Amino acid sequence: MTNKVVFHSLSVFTGFLFIFSAYTKLYPIEYFEMGFVDQGLSSWTTAPFISRFIIGIEFFAGLILISGIATGKWFYRSLYLLLGIFSIYLAAQIATKGNTGNCGCFGDAFPMTPLEGILKNILLIAAVFGLQKLKSGLTFRFRKASISLALLITLALPFILNPIYSGAANFDREAKDYELPLDILYNSSTNTPPNKDLKNGKWLIAYISLTCPHCKIAAYKLHILQKNNPDLPIYMVLNGKDKNIEPFFEKTKANNISYSMFSGGSEFLKMSGPALPAIFMVENGVVYKKTDYLDLSEKELVEWVQ
Repeated sequence: MTNKVVFHSLSVFTGFLFIFSAYTKLYPIEYFEMGFVDQGLSSWTTAPFISRFIIGIEFFAGLILISGIATGKWFYRSLYLLLGIFSIYLAAQIATKGNTGNCGCFGDAFPMTPLEGILKNILLIAAVFGLQKLKSGLTFRFRKASISLALLITLALPFILNPIYSGAANFDREAKDYELPLDILYNSSTNTPPNKDLKNGKWLIAYISLTCPHCKIAAYKLHILQKNNPDLPIYMVLNGKDKNIEPFFEKTKANNISYSMFSGGSEFLKMSGPALPAIFMVENGVVYKKTDYLDLSEKELVEWVQ
Protein backbone atom coordinates (compact mmCIF):
# COMPACT_ATOMS: atom_id res chain seq x y z
CA MET A 1 0.00 0.00 0.00
CA THR A 2 2.82 2.39 0.89
CA ASN A 3 4.57 1.67 -2.41
CA LYS A 4 1.41 2.54 -4.34
CA VAL A 5 0.96 5.84 -2.51
CA VAL A 6 4.59 6.81 -3.11
CA PHE A 7 4.41 5.66 -6.73
CA HIS A 8 1.28 7.64 -7.57
CA SER A 9 2.46 10.76 -5.70
CA LEU A 10 5.82 10.75 -7.48
CA SER A 11 4.22 9.86 -10.79
CA VAL A 12 1.70 12.74 -10.60
CA PHE A 13 4.39 15.23 -9.59
CA THR A 14 6.75 14.13 -12.38
CA GLY A 15 3.93 14.10 -14.92
CA PHE A 16 2.87 17.59 -13.89
CA LEU A 17 6.42 18.88 -14.55
CA PHE A 18 6.37 17.39 -18.06
CA ILE A 19 2.98 18.95 -18.83
CA PHE A 20 3.99 22.29 -17.33
CA SER A 21 7.19 22.23 -19.36
CA ALA A 22 5.22 21.54 -22.55
CA TYR A 23 2.59 24.20 -21.93
CA THR A 24 5.05 26.97 -21.07
CA LYS A 25 6.92 26.35 -24.32
CA LEU A 26 3.75 26.98 -26.31
CA TYR A 27 3.30 30.66 -25.40
CA PRO A 28 5.31 32.12 -26.99
CA ILE A 29 6.50 29.20 -29.07
CA GLU A 30 8.66 31.33 -31.37
CA TYR A 31 11.73 31.28 -29.10
CA PHE A 32 11.58 27.49 -28.94
CA GLU A 33 11.13 27.25 -32.71
CA MET A 34 13.90 29.69 -33.59
CA GLY A 35 16.27 28.09 -31.11
CA PHE A 36 16.58 25.08 -33.43
CA VAL A 37 17.40 27.36 -36.35
CA ASP A 38 19.83 29.36 -34.23
CA GLN A 39 21.64 26.15 -33.25
CA GLY A 40 21.71 24.98 -36.87
CA LEU A 41 19.54 21.95 -36.08
CA SER A 42 16.69 22.73 -38.47
CA SER A 43 15.48 25.05 -41.20
CA TRP A 44 12.85 27.77 -40.89
CA THR A 45 10.39 25.37 -42.56
CA THR A 46 10.94 22.35 -40.30
CA ALA A 47 11.41 24.19 -36.96
CA PRO A 48 7.66 24.75 -36.34
CA PHE A 49 6.98 21.02 -36.81
CA ILE A 50 9.95 19.83 -34.72
CA SER A 51 9.11 22.16 -31.84
CA ARG A 52 5.45 21.11 -31.72
CA PHE A 53 6.36 17.42 -32.00
CA ILE A 54 8.68 17.70 -28.98
CA ILE A 55 6.03 19.58 -27.01
CA GLY A 56 3.53 16.86 -27.93
CA ILE A 57 5.90 14.19 -26.64
CA GLU A 58 6.20 16.09 -23.35
CA PHE A 59 2.40 16.29 -23.10
CA PHE A 60 2.22 12.53 -23.75
CA ALA A 61 4.84 11.71 -21.12
CA GLY A 62 3.08 13.89 -18.56
CA LEU A 63 -0.37 12.44 -19.25
CA ILE A 64 0.86 8.85 -19.08
CA LEU A 65 2.79 9.48 -15.87
CA ILE A 66 -0.20 11.12 -14.16
CA SER A 67 -2.57 8.36 -15.25
CA GLY A 68 -0.10 5.58 -14.41
CA ILE A 69 -1.26 3.44 -17.33
CA ALA A 70 2.22 2.72 -18.76
CA THR A 71 4.84 1.08 -16.54
CA GLY A 72 6.74 -1.06 -19.04
CA LYS A 73 10.46 -0.83 -19.69
CA TRP A 74 9.84 0.79 -23.10
CA PHE A 75 8.16 3.78 -21.46
CA TYR A 76 10.85 4.39 -18.86
CA ARG A 77 13.61 3.91 -21.41
CA SER A 78 11.86 6.44 -23.66
CA LEU A 79 11.84 8.96 -20.81
CA TYR A 80 15.55 8.38 -20.16
CA LEU A 81 16.24 8.91 -23.86
CA LEU A 82 14.11 12.08 -24.01
CA LEU A 83 15.74 13.62 -20.93
CA GLY A 84 19.15 12.56 -22.18
CA ILE A 85 18.62 14.29 -25.54
CA PHE A 86 17.43 17.45 -23.75
CA SER A 87 20.54 17.39 -21.57
CA ILE A 88 22.90 16.89 -24.52
CA TYR A 89 21.22 19.83 -26.27
CA LEU A 90 21.74 22.03 -23.20
CA ALA A 91 25.34 20.86 -22.82
CA ALA A 92 25.95 21.87 -26.45
CA GLN A 93 24.54 25.32 -25.64
CA ILE A 94 26.96 25.66 -22.74
CA ALA A 95 29.87 24.52 -24.93
CA THR A 96 29.10 26.97 -27.74
CA LYS A 97 27.60 29.97 -25.95
CA GLY A 98 28.35 29.51 -22.28
CA ASN A 99 25.97 29.07 -19.38
CA THR A 100 23.99 32.21 -20.18
CA GLY A 101 20.45 33.12 -21.07
CA ASN A 102 17.24 31.16 -20.62
CA CYS A 103 17.43 27.49 -21.60
CA GLY A 104 13.69 27.52 -22.35
CA CYS A 105 12.91 24.40 -20.31
CA PHE A 106 9.90 26.18 -18.83
CA GLY A 107 9.54 28.85 -21.51
CA ASP A 108 9.42 32.35 -20.08
CA ALA A 109 7.46 31.25 -17.00
CA PHE A 110 10.57 30.21 -15.05
CA PRO A 111 13.81 31.30 -16.74
CA MET A 112 16.65 28.86 -16.14
CA THR A 113 20.26 28.71 -17.30
CA PRO A 114 21.32 25.68 -19.39
CA LEU A 115 23.17 24.25 -16.37
CA GLU A 116 20.07 24.59 -14.20
CA GLY A 117 18.13 22.85 -16.97
CA ILE A 118 20.57 19.92 -16.93
CA LEU A 119 20.29 19.64 -13.14
CA LYS A 120 16.49 19.65 -13.48
CA ASN A 121 16.74 16.82 -16.01
CA ILE A 122 18.98 14.81 -13.67
CA LEU A 123 16.36 15.13 -10.93
CA LEU A 124 13.66 13.96 -13.36
CA ILE A 125 15.81 10.99 -14.39
CA ALA A 126 16.16 10.09 -10.70
CA ALA A 127 12.37 10.36 -10.27
CA VAL A 128 11.77 8.11 -13.31
CA PHE A 129 14.27 5.60 -11.94
CA GLY A 130 12.38 5.60 -8.63
CA LEU A 131 9.08 4.99 -10.42
CA GLN A 132 10.60 2.09 -12.36
CA LYS A 133 11.82 0.46 -9.16
CA LEU A 134 8.48 0.86 -7.36
CA LYS A 135 6.76 -1.21 -10.09
CA SER A 136 3.22 -0.02 -9.58
CA GLY A 137 0.55 1.49 -11.83
CA LEU A 138 -2.76 0.59 -13.40
CA THR A 139 -3.61 -2.48 -15.42
CA PHE A 140 -6.82 -2.87 -17.43
CA ARG A 141 -8.10 -4.50 -20.60
CA PHE A 142 -7.74 -1.63 -23.07
CA ARG A 143 -4.49 -0.18 -21.76
CA LYS A 144 -2.53 -0.47 -25.05
CA ALA A 145 -5.35 1.14 -27.02
CA SER A 146 -5.59 3.93 -24.43
CA ILE A 147 -1.85 4.61 -24.68
CA SER A 148 -2.04 4.77 -28.50
CA LEU A 149 -5.02 7.13 -28.34
CA ALA A 150 -3.24 9.33 -25.79
CA LEU A 151 -0.20 9.51 -28.08
CA LEU A 152 -2.28 10.62 -31.07
CA ILE A 153 -4.16 13.25 -29.08
CA THR A 154 -1.11 14.73 -27.36
CA LEU A 155 0.93 14.89 -30.57
CA ALA A 156 -1.90 16.79 -32.23
CA LEU A 157 -2.50 19.07 -29.24
CA PRO A 158 0.33 21.61 -29.85
CA PHE A 159 -0.79 22.04 -33.46
CA ILE A 160 -4.33 22.76 -32.23
CA LEU A 161 -3.45 25.02 -29.30
CA ASN A 162 -0.87 27.03 -31.27
CA PRO A 163 -1.30 26.40 -35.00
CA ILE A 164 1.61 26.90 -37.38
CA TYR A 165 1.50 30.37 -38.92
CA SER A 166 -0.36 30.28 -42.23
CA GLY A 167 0.66 33.66 -43.66
CA ALA A 168 -2.18 35.88 -42.49
CA ALA A 169 -0.42 38.69 -40.64
CA ASN A 170 -2.44 41.76 -39.69
CA PHE A 171 -0.70 44.47 -41.65
CA ASP A 172 -0.95 46.12 -45.05
CA ARG A 173 1.21 44.14 -47.48
CA GLU A 174 0.36 46.58 -50.24
CA ALA A 175 1.90 49.52 -48.38
CA LYS A 176 4.98 50.21 -50.51
CA ASP A 177 6.61 52.64 -52.93
CA TYR A 178 6.48 55.51 -50.47
CA GLU A 179 9.34 57.36 -48.84
CA LEU A 180 10.17 56.33 -45.31
CA PRO A 181 10.63 59.50 -43.18
CA LEU A 182 14.26 58.77 -42.35
CA ASP A 183 15.06 62.50 -42.02
CA ILE A 184 13.58 62.28 -38.53
CA LEU A 185 16.44 59.98 -37.55
CA TYR A 186 19.14 62.30 -38.87
CA ASN A 187 17.67 65.69 -37.94
CA SER A 188 16.57 65.01 -34.36
CA SER A 189 17.90 67.53 -31.84
CA THR A 190 17.72 65.02 -28.96
CA ASN A 191 18.91 61.77 -30.57
CA THR A 192 22.24 60.68 -32.02
CA PRO A 193 21.85 60.01 -35.77
CA PRO A 194 22.64 56.56 -37.15
CA ASN A 195 26.24 55.89 -38.15
CA LYS A 196 24.94 54.20 -41.30
CA ASP A 197 23.60 55.87 -44.44
CA LEU A 198 20.12 54.36 -44.44
CA LYS A 199 18.95 56.70 -47.20
CA ASN A 200 21.09 55.04 -49.85
CA GLY A 201 21.18 51.42 -50.96
CA LYS A 202 19.11 48.54 -49.73
CA TRP A 203 18.36 48.16 -46.01
CA LEU A 204 16.13 46.12 -43.78
CA ILE A 205 15.10 48.67 -41.14
CA ALA A 206 13.29 47.46 -38.04
CA TYR A 207 11.56 49.78 -35.57
CA ILE A 208 11.48 48.03 -32.23
CA SER A 209 10.42 48.77 -28.67
CA LEU A 210 12.71 47.43 -25.95
CA THR A 211 9.77 46.19 -23.87
CA CYS A 212 7.40 44.88 -26.55
CA PRO A 213 7.24 41.03 -26.40
CA HIS A 214 6.67 40.69 -30.15
CA CYS A 215 9.53 43.11 -30.83
CA LYS A 216 11.86 40.87 -28.85
CA ILE A 217 10.84 37.86 -30.91
CA ALA A 218 11.43 39.90 -34.08
CA ALA A 219 14.88 40.97 -32.85
CA TYR A 220 15.80 37.35 -32.09
CA LYS A 221 14.85 36.39 -35.64
CA LEU A 222 16.89 39.29 -37.01
CA HIS A 223 19.83 38.07 -34.92
CA ILE A 224 19.62 34.64 -36.61
CA LEU A 225 19.29 36.19 -40.08
CA GLN A 226 22.34 38.37 -39.46
CA LYS A 227 24.33 35.45 -38.03
CA ASN A 228 23.52 33.26 -41.02
CA ASN A 229 24.17 36.10 -43.49
CA PRO A 230 26.73 38.56 -42.03
CA ASP A 231 26.59 40.82 -45.10
CA LEU A 232 22.86 41.49 -44.87
CA PRO A 233 22.23 45.25 -44.34
CA ILE A 234 20.02 45.05 -41.25
CA TYR A 235 19.48 48.02 -38.95
CA MET A 236 17.36 48.42 -35.81
CA VAL A 237 15.92 51.63 -34.44
CA LEU A 238 15.23 51.01 -30.76
CA ASN A 239 12.86 52.92 -28.54
CA GLY A 240 12.82 52.66 -24.76
CA LYS A 241 14.63 53.45 -21.55
CA ASP A 242 18.34 52.83 -21.07
CA LYS A 243 17.68 50.41 -18.21
CA ASN A 244 15.90 48.08 -20.66
CA ILE A 245 18.78 47.84 -23.15
CA GLU A 246 20.76 45.12 -21.38
CA PRO A 247 17.74 42.82 -20.70
CA PHE A 248 16.65 43.32 -24.31
CA PHE A 249 19.96 42.13 -25.77
CA GLU A 250 20.24 39.32 -23.24
CA LYS A 251 16.89 38.00 -24.41
CA THR A 252 17.28 38.57 -28.16
CA LYS A 253 21.05 38.06 -28.68
CA ALA A 254 20.74 40.85 -31.26
CA ASN A 255 24.07 42.48 -30.37
CA ASN A 256 25.33 41.46 -33.80
CA ILE A 257 22.98 43.95 -35.50
CA SER A 258 23.72 47.65 -36.06
CA TYR A 259 21.31 49.87 -34.17
CA SER A 260 20.65 53.28 -32.69
CA MET A 261 18.47 54.45 -29.83
CA PHE A 262 15.67 56.90 -30.49
CA SER A 263 13.71 58.55 -27.69
CA GLY A 264 10.45 60.38 -28.31
CA GLY A 265 7.33 58.34 -28.82
CA SER A 266 5.46 60.56 -31.28
CA GLU A 267 8.38 60.97 -33.69
CA PHE A 268 9.22 57.28 -33.43
CA LEU A 269 5.65 56.35 -34.40
CA LYS A 270 5.78 58.77 -37.37
CA MET A 271 8.50 56.52 -38.77
CA SER A 272 7.25 53.11 -37.66
CA GLY A 273 3.49 53.50 -37.78
CA PRO A 274 1.16 52.44 -34.93
CA ALA A 275 1.97 48.70 -34.92
CA LEU A 276 5.24 47.32 -33.58
CA PRO A 277 7.50 45.74 -34.55
CA ALA A 278 7.56 47.51 -37.92
CA ILE A 279 10.02 46.09 -40.44
CA PHE A 280 10.70 47.70 -43.79
CA MET A 281 12.67 46.57 -46.81
CA VAL A 282 13.92 49.92 -48.08
CA GLU A 283 15.82 50.89 -51.23
CA ASN A 284 17.24 54.41 -51.45
CA GLY A 285 14.81 55.55 -48.76
CA VAL A 286 11.73 54.14 -50.54
CA VAL A 287 9.75 51.26 -49.04
CA TYR A 288 9.94 48.17 -51.23
CA LYS A 289 7.95 46.08 -48.77
CA LYS A 290 6.59 46.35 -45.23
CA THR A 291 6.67 43.07 -43.34
CA ASP A 292 6.77 41.65 -39.84
CA TYR A 293 8.78 38.89 -38.19
CA LEU A 294 6.23 36.20 -39.11
CA ASP A 295 6.34 36.93 -42.83
CA LEU A 296 10.00 37.88 -42.97
CA SER A 297 11.69 35.29 -45.21
CA GLU A 298 15.43 34.73 -45.16
CA LYS A 299 15.41 33.48 -48.75
CA GLU A 300 13.40 36.45 -50.00
CA LEU A 301 15.57 38.93 -48.14
CA VAL A 302 18.83 37.48 -49.44
CA GLU A 303 17.51 37.39 -53.03
CA TRP A 304 16.27 40.99 -52.76
CA VAL A 305 19.59 42.29 -51.45
CA GLN A 306 21.56 40.44 -54.12
